[in-house]
Amino acid sequence: MRACLLAGVLSVGLLAGCSKVVTLTVTNNLSSRADMDIQGPFRGSSDFGCVTAGGGRVTYDLVIPRKELPAVLNFQAGPYSFEYTVSSQTESPLWLEIGPDGVDGPRPARYPTYP
Repeated sequence: MRACLLAGVLSVGLLAGCSKVVTLTVTNNLSSRADMDIQGPFRGSSDFGCVTAGGGRVTYDLVIPRKELPAVLNFQAGPYSFEYTVSSQTESPLWLEIGPDGVDGPRPARYPTYP
């Protein structure tokens, strides 16, 4: 059991060494669900699905190979489309809020949230 746990921790450490991991939390402040799609050079689940209405939240880990940095990510978040560039200096975690007036973020967690 310990050997499996140690192997898992080491593999995550090795993966993080050659990749940039960005944790992205999406909050949907719309009155309807928001379908999410992110395209770009990252590994991990590409099945983002949707974020429920009225404050629903989903968190994704985007694992981007360092050789792909800076990486342009194309977002479709509800009715909005935009690009965001991840570099080696991009902070994690990032927050993204979808609201009736548009998209706030992605931004580092230290900034205030959508009103």
